[in-house]
Amino acid sequence: MKMINKITLFILLLCLIILSLFWIRSTKHNHPSKVFLLNVNERPNTIDLLFDYASLFEFQNESVSRYLKGIRNNFHIEAIIITIPSLKDSLSSINELAATIASNWQIGKSYNNRGLLLLFVDDIKEVRLEVSYELEDVFTDLFCGYVEDKQLRPNFLNGSLENGLIAVMEELEYRAQLKYTQDYNSKFIATLDSKFQTGGAGAVRRLSKYKHEQRAKDSATFFTKGAETPAKAWEIMLSKWRGEGKHKDTDIYTEATKLAMGNQNSKIIESGVDLKDKAFKVYQSGNYAVISFGLKEGWNNSPFLFVKTDAPEGWKFDIVHQRKYVVMSTAPYWSVERADHPYVELVSYAWMNMGKDIPLESVDRYHPEEDVLIAQRIVSLEIIYKEDPNNFEVAMELGRLGTILCRRSNHVYPYLKQAKKLKPQSPLPYKYTAIFTVESQFQYKTALEEMKVFIQRTPESRFGRNFLGYLHFQLGQYGDAISEFNKALKMQKLDSQFLLYAYCKLSRCNGMLFNNSSKVTLKRKKYREEAIEFYNKAYRLSKNNFRVQLLGSWLLQNKIISN
Repeated sequence: MKMINKITLFILLLCLIILSLFWIRSTKHNHPSKVFLLNVNERPNTIDLLFDYASLFEFQNESVSRYLKGIRNNFHIEAIIITIPSLKDSLSSINELAATIASNWQIGKSYNNRGLLLLFVDDIKEVRLEVSYELEDVFTDLFCGYVEDKQLRPNFLNGSLENGLIAVMEELEYRAQLKYTQDYNSKFIATLDSKFQTGGAGAVRRLSKYKHEQRAKDSATFFTKGAETPAKAWEIMLSKWRGEGKHKDTDIYTEATKLAMGNQNSKIIESGVDLKDKAFKVYQSGNYAVISFGLKEGWNNSPFLFVKTDAPEGWKFDIVHQRKYVVMSTAPYWSVERADHPYVELVSYAWMNMGKDIPLESVDRYHPEEDVLIAQRIVSLEIIYKEDPNNFEVAMELGRLGTILCRRSNHVYPYLKQAKKLKPQSPLPYKYTAIFTVESQFQYKTALEEMKVFIQRTPESRFGRNFLGYLHFQLGQYGDAISEFNKALKMQKLDSQFLLYAYCKLSRCNGMLFNNSSKVTLKRKKYREEAIEFYNKAYRLSKNNFRVQLLGSWLLQNKIISN
């Protein structure tokens, strides 16, 4: 009898344990019989922030975990992601399950009860963002519903749900900053929320219903939409400059533009009155457009650059490229840089300048499609830097991103200077100091000294050799320039971009030596032959490239080649 009681007691205890556990079976990743055990009553451990039972982050575990730790460490908010294959073995809805887990796991308890749970159910494509009471004033239902729709819907449609989950956390980061810095009030949050589509309220989204929905119907936006056309964007921008467009819903500044300006409400020029009734033409190619007043002297006749954004969709002023490539010389002269930027063909009518023709790598170029993420990252890093200015990675990244956006000097140089101090042997601060001094102020001598340090530490950098050669060229040191470009050509696997750049600059160097040499010297013939040889190599590589075409015109003008 005692034995039976013991057995009965054991069975009862076993049943209680089973009832307290949520069993999920997964058929993903060639493990049809594998059972995933999710304990809804007790958190498995207090170290992990990612519990990926559906294996959505199999190859991103390290980066996602690091990102969640960043939110916790930087903003004192504990954010957890849980993915599960299915709800079929649970008696709970996703809402009930998320609430139970958040409560029983005590998410955020160690951080003044500030916790976030993002629960994703794979097979039915449902997601739930559970927010602790302490965060509800900032992470509203309207906001939660918005970020899920905006980030998870397109990623679901594109078959990259794991990226969508990461993107949601990136959207949450901005409000985490607000909560941490206390830089908000209820009116401000309400203003932010008013930008969302009112019909999209609620924190739960069944993503599968969007499978056949047209993308054009997605009108929920966080950042205000741009203008419908480049001409309309220009009209709205002028009205804002004249103080007449303060209450217009259309936002014609990209997020990076606002950062680059230093003040969202600052004016690019003193008044828009002089431009109000000026006749203009629109030159457009794809997502890029130029407002042109023709080839006329006067700063107010220089072109304005606009880009069509997709988050949210609409035309906006592109001050980053404007600052980098529309050059205001001594009044009334202006010109446009002939460099690798997306407007180069659209401004072919304008006066030419090649003072910023830097052989930038793709990672160091401004890509408008990354505009919002860059702006958000800068804001996040600036908060971290304020608390910990001795973090090299943060200082370096702020300096790099500031260089890419061509921000004001006080938002670039201090970070690069601090990065040099924190890690004296790193070549990176010298690289970006050199780029920025040229793009912001045409300081070739200063840039040359910075690049010499960079190239000493990274002698095999193709970018470094080409850029060093360009700086020598701009300073009239053609022999040194040729030496550096030739070193670049000798490097293995020189891609076509850098190869073409070196060919064109070598042709120009030899062309300049040809022009500057005496007509009776034997070297003059060699200079001409070298100029023509490298031009022919560039022409064979990419005859339709703008740089090759400009070089051909220059050689013809200087009688180095003939028709």
